[in-house]
Amino acid sequence: MSPRCYLLSIVSAACVRAALLIENEIDVQFQYGVGAVTAQRGTYRTKQRNAIASYLAQSTERYLSVDEVWTGVSAGSEGAGRSTVYRTLEAMSADGTALKAMSPNGEARYRMAVDGAFAQLVCLDCGRALSLDCTMVADFASHVLDRHGFKIDATRTVLYGLCKECRDIHLANASLEEA
Repeated sequence: MSPRCYLLSIVSAACVRAALLIENEIDVQFQYGVGAVTAQRGTYRTKQRNAIASYLAQSTERYLSVDEVWTGVSAGSEGAGRSTVYRTLEAMSADGTALKAMSPNGEARYRMAVDGAFAQLVCLDCGRALSLDCTMVADFASHVLDRHGFKIDATRTVLYGLCKECRDIHLANASLEEA
């Protein structure tokens, strides 16, 4: 084989690999809704990254810790190291495909970003996330902008407290302790 033909075969093989990566990216985009942003940013879509995105997409109602995601992904066929899970979640948070909130003990927690979500209510006990889609957020943001000159990013605003279920459990436990 001449050097020119050899070089052409290497270039052809590279083109095939690139086409397969693009095809995989399109599959992920349709399956999980997260591929478009990463394709623009030029990050690689690995099996582990897809598994992490898929696992996070299955739990949109609550924020998950790195360890919870790592345990869930490790249980599947596409095991990933804890540091890979952490880096992937950080990248997803940076590109807007995941939301990040800090727990009171300083632990980062993540959940898949939902289109149109505004401020989030996060339960300190169970980690459940509720979207706060009411005019109160817009009114509050408007007040802060008018009176303090500070523009709030409502999509990144997180309010911490107790959800109704956890609050009821706390009240029931307090009643038992008093008795």
